[in-house]
Amino acid sequence: MSRAKGKGEESNYEKYLRFKAPQIGFSSWAEKKWVWVPQGEDGFVAGEVFAESGDKYKVRLTTGDELELKKDQTHPMNPPKFDGADDMSELSHLNEPSVFHNLKRRYENDLIYTYSGLFCVVVNPYKRIPIYEKDIIDIYRGKRRNEVCPHVYAVSDEAYRYMLGDRQNQSMLITGESGAGKTENTKKVIQYIAAIAGRAGGQQGSGGATLEAQLLECNPILESFGNAKTNKNDNSSRFGKFIKLQFNSGGQIYGANIVSYLLEKSRVVWQLKGERTFHIFYQLLSGTTGDQKKSLMIRSPDTFAYLCNSGVMTVDGVSDAEEFKHTIAAMQICGFSNSDLDQTWRLVSGILHLSCLPFKASFGDAAVLEDKSELENVATLFGVDATKLEAALLRPRIKAGHEIVQTQLDVGKATHSRDALSKAIYGRMFLWIVKKINATLTQSREAHFIGVLDIAGFEIFVKNSFEQLCINYTNERLQQFFNHHMFKLEQEEYMREKINWTFIDFGIDSQETIDLLDKKPAGILPLLDEETVFPKGSDESFLNKLHGAQGKNPKYTKPRMAGKPTFCVIHYAGSVEYDVTDWLEKNKDPLQDDLETVMKNSTMELLQELFSGEYSNKVDDGKGASKDDKGAAIKSKAAAFGASNRKKGATFITVGFQYKEQLSSLMDTLQQTHPHFVRCIIPNHKKRPGLLETPIVLEQLRCNGVLEGIRISRKGFPNRQVYAEFVKRYYILVTGLTRTVADPKGATQTILDGLKLDPEQYRFGLTKIFFRAGQLAGIEEAREKKIGQLIIAIQSASRGFLARRLYYKLAGHSGAAKIIVRNVRAYLDFKTWPWWTLFVKARPLLKRRNFEKEMEEKDKTIVDMTKSLKVESEGRKKAEEGLKNLESRAEELKNLLSEEKERAAELQDQKDKLDKLKAEADKKLKELEEELEDETSQRKDLADLKRKLELKADELQEQLDDENKLRIELESQKRKNDMEIDELKGTVEKQNDSITKLERHKQTIEKEISELRELLTDEGEAVQTLEKQKRGLMGEIEELREIQDDLNKKLDVAGKAQKKIEHELRETQQKYDDEKAAKEAVEQAKKRVESEMDELKINLEQKNKSISDYEKLKKKLEGDLSEAREHLEDAEEAKANIEKAKKKVENELEETKELLEEEQEKATTAQKGKEKAEFELSALKKQLEEALAKIAALEKIRKELEARVSELETELEDERTAKANLEKLKKKLEGDIASASGKLDEVGSNKAAFEKAKKKLDDDLKAVRQTAEDEKVAREAAERNVKRLETELGELKSAVASGSSSAAIAEKQNKGLQAELQQLRDQIDEESAARSKAEKAKKDAQRELEELQERLDEEEEAKVDLENARRKLESDFAELKIKVGLETEEKNKAISNAAKLEKDIQALKAALEEEEKNKQNQEKVRKRLEIDLDDMNNRLGNEQAERAKLEKAKKETEAELRIT
Repeated sequence: MSRAKGKGEESNYEKYLRFKAPQIGFSSWAEKKWVWVPQGEDGFVAGEVFAESGDKYKVRLTTGDELELKKDQTHPMNPPKFDGADDMSELSHLNEPSVFHNLKRRYENDLIYTYSGLFCVVVNPYKRIPIYEKDIIDIYRGKRRNEVCPHVYAVSDEAYRYMLGDRQNQSMLITGESGAGKTENTKKVIQYIAAIAGRAGGQQGSGGATLEAQLLECNPILESFGNAKTNKNDNSSRFGKFIKLQFNSGGQIYGANIVSYLLEKSRVVWQLKGERTFHIFYQLLSGTTGDQKKSLMIRSPDTFAYLCNSGVMTVDGVSDAEEFKHTIAAMQICGFSNSDLDQTWRLVSGILHLSCLPFKASFGDAAVLEDKSELENVATLFGVDATKLEAALLRPRIKAGHEIVQTQLDVGKATHSRDALSKAIYGRMFLWIVKKINATLTQSREAHFIGVLDIAGFEIFVKNSFEQLCINYTNERLQQFFNHHMFKLEQEEYMREKINWTFIDFGIDSQETIDLLDKKPAGILPLLDEETVFPKGSDESFLNKLHGAQGKNPKYTKPRMAGKPTFCVIHYAGSVEYDVTDWLEKNKDPLQDDLETVMKNSTMELLQELFSGEYSNKVDDGKGASKDDKGAAIKSKAAAFGASNRKKGATFITVGFQYKEQLSSLMDTLQQTHPHFVRCIIPNHKKRPGLLETPIVLEQLRCNGVLEGIRISRKGFPNRQVYAEFVKRYYILVTGLTRTVADPKGATQTILDGLKLDPEQYRFGLTKIFFRAGQLAGIEEAREKKIGQLIIAIQSASRGFLARRLYYKLAGHSGAAKIIVRNVRAYLDFKTWPWWTLFVKARPLLKRRNFEKEMEEKDKTIVDMTKSLKVESEGRKKAEEGLKNLESRAEELKNLLSEEKERAAELQDQKDKLDKLKAEADKKLKELEEELEDETSQRKDLADLKRKLELKADELQEQLDDENKLRIELESQKRKNDMEIDELKGTVEKQNDSITKLERHKQTIEKEISELRELLTDEGEAVQTLEKQKRGLMGEIEELREIQDDLNKKLDVAGKAQKKIEHELRETQQKYDDEKAAKEAVEQAKKRVESEMDELKINLEQKNKSISDYEKLKKKLEGDLSEAREHLEDAEEAKANIEKAKKKVENELEETKELLEEEQEKATTAQKGKEKAEFELSALKKQLEEALAKIAALEKIRKELEARVSELETELEDERTAKANLEKLKKKLEGDIASASGKLDEVGSNKAAFEKAKKKLDDDLKAVRQTAEDEKVAREAAERNVKRLETELGELKSAVASGSSSAAIAEKQNKGLQAELQQLRDQIDEESAARSKAEKAKKDAQRELEELQERLDEEEEAKVDLENARRKLESDFAELKIKVGLETEEKNKAISNAAKLEKDIQALKAALEEEEKNKQNQEKVRKRLEIDLDDMNNRLGNEQAERAKLEKAKKETEAELRIT
């Protein structure tokens, strides 16, 4: 039973997740041209093009209708190969009907998940599908996305693996319309991650529940309070949420955090017909019993106004009472106490009783309560004073100028005030529930997280209001984020493959629309906020301002009808018309101050907390901040927002501002994560399984950005294939091309040349061929046409063969009939012949031996033995073929040995080069020692400079102490500046090139003179300025001290690097000695193999002679059974000996390969030594360049201190930025070099595996040689047996001739032959068993060769990665060189300006000249290092070419072994 169950579970994966393409004839589709034709409500219909004229098609639809259409009105159809594709980005024709057709084919087969590039598209099945069970989770656990069928589990596992492997936060963006399945897929994501990342036994949370259980149970709570029944969905989420699943460093779930967005609070007080408010209201009314029902004053649902206005109280198939029990259990698991639950139910019940307050009009339209019993119920539930609550609802106080005035509300305004209170209580209670769940789940020590965003998709309704604007603004930002991320990854793929491509930033496509929505000061949301806080603002004034500010914006359009309160925004998903009615009220979310005061004075602790500052949207001036950091942050932003619009009292945070800040925070979080995208689709509005309505689905694909992503993909090269796979599929398009080729890239070029494709439609990468959209479909059509032609040729040949065979059969029947007729006639003639009659009657009287029967038995035995001999002959032929292959392989081994001699000579050359490198390295070490001495002297200069700066600081301190001296010094400074102006004028006349610059400096100095005069008049301002200068100088002195310490550390590092290089050189010399000894061993092995090859040739010649002898013996012994038996035994022994000989030869070949691999390994070791030395040299070079940059920065700081102290802070900030960039670039280069070294180590380990395989083949070669010798001995024994059998044959013939006297002997011989025949059959059985073993061994060898081939492919990929890493390092080095050059130019410019403006620099000129010399020396050293790096790269390229040759020889040897 368990086995049957396992098969059923496996079938769920195959049935509901894997697409089963139907078998379609090739020629039936390829011979015709098919297109998609738009067809009204049906969307698109397939049609066959039967005529074409100019720019028009004549199309015959599948319905039988014929149409004439323009070509641009049709869409090309993909070949049947692409039907039901797992990834729609692989479709050759990326158009709307093709995308919809693919989704439809999959949906009809209950496949709801489909990839579209980075998207995972989910279509709501409207039924339960068994694809979320534990066995499905096990199938997807740890699998790559391309290894399993599409599923949200695959996306979740990919995010989890990326988080563990890259140590980067992940995010999953799940969007779609209401009813598309966002919430369900969010739950499945959490369920899967909890299953694969949960701790064994679970982590204990509050109340003894495990963290995993609390994580899963938070969803029922949020669904009860945040979900409701709508016309589209019975469990629609009416809020957005971002769930952060927190993980520790070991990858286990450590906690979670939930952020909610835009709860639809208006649903509390009003719903459309056929909808319900939030589930919790109905659960409370259905689930409470007994005393609780009395205490909460629960009644029938149809007695509450908030519930009965929609006409729907229940949901089909859902028990509100059972759901209420589940909600209570979930809240208890998540840490809610009994007191929390009781207060929550009181608030929910109180909101319901608020809806029943009976307002009526009194004198002057003033509202009054007709019955106060409901008011008493509300006051009791809320714990407030009924009288104050009534006053706040009917007669609230407002602020008029500086006075507080009590107003009287009419029925409409009183109802609006009551509804506002209900919405405020419920909205704040929902935020409190989210906060309470976070307090239970959130951990502050997270290592990484996976964020799951469940938010509404793009919305276009008949009437679009403020909520739709916020949702569409969110989706516009998310689509911009997706566009940037998707095509950034796409273009990175192009860069890795080195194809010709210009980078395009698709992230800016939505920027114009986003600026229209949120850019200050004229964006829609900023204008709405401005008009909201304006006292006389209205919806009309907001719309007029918006028309005036954005009337000419291409993304904004005014309504066609004047006076209509709407405007239109052109989004990426289409144009949306927004109605601004009540936008200011929705943006304010107002609540009377008196009502807030009443709620704050409640005796219920929860209600007091809800109306405290943390949950309020008002900010008091100067009355403290919230304890919650997040709330304080939002309030500080709100204060900044409202500062210009308030004078006294309190201001509020608008809903638009709150949402914008939340969205900005969300986008900042997403920018720091690796995103994954899930798009949910509603198939139809009838909630019917299996029905996919074209307009509905296409509209959602546009709104969800799926078609937008496809549009971007079409601009690039969306279709790509690895060269080998492309050749395997399309090689039949070119005559003479095989399925497997040594150069798949060249074969791909041959195929494309044969097809005559436009070169602009494809690009060649390093490992893949890239096609533009539609090209791969054309190639597929050509392939199917070719296959159709081949099938026709095969069918014609088959039919001809069958006809000829029938003819021969009929001809045979005709000849046989003639023979039968002739024999019958002869029989009739014999029947009447007298002598025949006499013979028949006399024959029974004769007594004689039945020689005929004996001869028949002998003939039968001979026939059986002949069949056995044929089988043996076939075996011998196979052995002959094996011997021929061994002979050819021996010849190739000779060639391989000659190549190894050449490589040994090349190794000697490499040894000479290493000697030269050693000498050069010694020389570089000496130069580095000299540079270290120069650095020491520079450090001394820096110390002198530091002392000078300290003296300067002391002088400034004295100036602060003596104010009178300060005035005198300022006046003298003024005179000095005047003199400097005169000098500058003279300099202008002498240096024409610097006229413009000096004029600017003159104006600057004149401005400083005026400022100095103002300082003389304002003593206090002068003192403050000097104090600021003093602080700046002291800070610079501290920075100079830190820089000096950094230089000391770098000098120590350089000394250590010098010692390390000396150690590496000693290791290189030792490796060279080892290589020399290995070379001698290789020479000896080559001689030994050559002698063995000569012996093998002699043995092969002898085998050829023995084969001819066996052919003669076969003809002589066909008439004798015993002779055939002996011969068969000899042949079987010979076959076994050949197998042994084959193994021996392969063993010898393995030994030869092992020696060759040892040589390669030693060469690789030398290469690693060289690369390590290169790394050390590059590290020293980087340190020198950093020292140069720091020296330049110090010079610039010193000159600016002497010139103008006020400009010092700005210049220092620039220097810090440049220094930080250089440090980041240094760390990046070090990381790249480390990764490249790791990849080289992996290549070395792969080579070791190939060494073992080679050794095994050499052992087999030895076994073959031994078998050849054994076969020679067996052949001599067979010849002796042949002579003995000939003698026995003569004796047997004489015995037959002797007649009845030798009958006993013949009988004895017959029994002996039967016994021997039985033995022969036994031997045949043994031979069959041996053959099966040999076949099994052959399969094992083939499997090992395939594994070797896979390892070799991995090594090739590693080589490509290393080459990419090397190129990246070169480009980074070039960027670093450019940055150093820019820094040098800025330094020179500062020197020339300072020399012209400041006299004090004259004393430091000598030191600058020395530093300039040092820089020139360092520049020379850097150039030499660059030259050395180029030489090393060239050597690396040569050695890689050598390695490629060795790998090619190895492949050829393995191919030969596979053939054998």
